[in-house]
Amino acid sequence: QQLNVPLNYTFNSQQPKVSGALNPDVCKSVAPLFIDLLSNYKTLIYQGTLDMICNAAGNDLWLSQVNWSGNEEFQQQTKQNWMDGVNV
Repeated sequence: QQLNVPLNYTFNSQQPKVSGALNPDVCKSVAPLFIDLLSNYKTLIYQGTLDMICNAAGNDLWLSQVNWSGNEEFQQQTKQNWMDGVNV
């Protein structure tokens, strides 16, 4: 609810319509967009730390090197688990 996503919304990236829309840019970097994104918008970056396909350590390292206005303060924050109140 806090993200304004309906509670009954089911996303499946394997659906042909969704997959077809996402596939053309699957290997294109969006790194240059992060400077403006992080500097100008409240941003939630979620990664599955226990999911083998998510390179959590690499994501942390990459994010630490993005040159945005709040990076120093961000790096000083304590990491916290984000839970939905139901699934722990």
